[in-house]
Amino acid sequence: MLKVSWEKGGLEYSAERLRGLFETFGEVKDVVIRSSKKKGSALIVMASKEAAVAATGTVCGDLSNPLLVIPLEAAVTNSFPTFREPVKSSNGEHVNEELVGARYQAFEDSVLQKLQKAAERQK
Repeated sequence: MLKVSWEKGGLEYSAERLRGLFETFGEVKDVVIRSSKKKGSALIVMASKEAAVAATGTVCGDLSNPLLVIPLEAAVTNSFPTFREPVKSSNGEHVNEELVGARYQAFEDSVLQKLQKAAERQK
């Protein structure tokens, strides 16, 4: 899926014209035009990922009002999760690699301590 945008005021793009421009890269399944006061934009659904990638690599449209083509989905995605072996410290215990999680737990502990101290001061 591609997001296409252009400046308003110049040459306007219709769904038929956009379909014709993008069919040079492959089959176009759908074209949905959205517009605002400043910009025109459209969502273009290509039949294959290869066609979408080919369309993002070229400048298309009229040179006086070219189209900005941006993919809405990453061209290359890893659909399989990666597995990493757990890291062990020198004494054989597992080291927590989730530093964000460990830091978050420490943050929660410090907040809890501050709340407890504030509650004691109010008594």
